[in-house]
Amino acid sequence: MTLEQEKISLNSKTEHLQSNMESLNIEKEKIEEQLHSILREREQFLLENQNLSTTTCQLKNRLTEIETKTNCIMVEKEKIETLLRMNENKTHDLEKERQYYTLQTKELLQNLKEVNEQKELTESELREQVMARIGAEKQLQAAEKALEHLEMALKMTGAQMTELQEHIMPDVHKLREYFEQCAQEAQLEANRAGIMRQAIYARK
Repeated sequence: MTLEQEKISLNSKTEHLQSNMESLNIEKEKIEEQLHSILREREQFLLENQNLSTTTCQLKNRLTEIETKTNCIMVEKEKIETLLRMNENKTHDLEKERQYYTLQTKELLQNLKEVNEQKELTESELREQVMARIGAEKQLQAAEKALEHLEMALKMTGAQMTELQEHIMPDVHKLREYFEQCAQEAQLEANRAGIMRQAIYARK
């Protein structure tokens, strides 16, 4: 039986007990009226009607029974009211618990959504960064080959180009050093991108 069904059942019992108690109270009032009437008649007609004593005793006994039943009904009613209050408190607690878990579920779903969005954004940025590094490495490799060809051409030039070599070769060496430095930085960035990729896969 659910809490709501139990509540309905207890309410029905309470109404039934209340109805019985009202009926008994009505009967009690009637009996009390009869008893008073009989007592008055008894005082007047005691000598004429000896059976009134027996009737009075019966009515008194019945009145005692009614009072006893009334007390029992009151006790039962208090018990039912206590159960109803407990039922309402339990319903309230269950509703609070349901709201709490509903809120927790929404927060977890929102956190999961944010994590997925962040992961997708990080992976997209990482792919773009890797592609940019690959393009830079290709450009550096092409520049290095061009420098090598230029150095070889300068070295193969005759003695009449000695003065020209003295002016050009230092610039060529500076360019080589610059491109080598760029290549090292590109390699470091590529390594860093690899570390980020591993971290993302680890989170999966």
